[in-house]
Amino acid sequence: MIDARLRLVAPTLDANTRLGTAYFDLPASALATGARPGVYVRGEVGTGAASATVLPSTAITLRDGNSYVFEIDAGAHVAQRQVQTGRRLGEQVEVLDKLPAGSRFVNGGGSFLKDGDLVELRDHSKPAEVAATGKKS
Repeated sequence: MIDARLRLVAPTLDANTRLGTAYFDLPASALATGARPGVYVRGEVGTGAASATVLPSTAITLRDGNSYVFEIDAGAHVAQRQVQTGRRLGEQVEVLDKLPAGSRFVNGGGSFLKDGDLVELRDHSKPAEVAATGKKS
């Protein structure tokens, strides 16, 4: 195994093979392991890790080309806040703006809300009651 530093990545990938070109700076000790210019290699690129503020994608409302969230206050009224979004991973969206710790946000249906609307809070920590259907015997 050789630790190398990524120097340059080609801006495109081959659509058929999904292969691309990347240039790495190798340490001088790499020559002793058989590495030489122009060889094809297989490797992994570590991208690191960072913490991020994320919300479910259903909590983000798009209006007029901008992203908004609806923050719920103590009286169950909502305040519309414009946010800048970043990366997406599955159903999670990174919010680049600083959000107040402990804040609650509407998790769906934001397109039907406006600033100041009253919302009904539901406690999702309790199992939902299911109504039985059909005739009694």
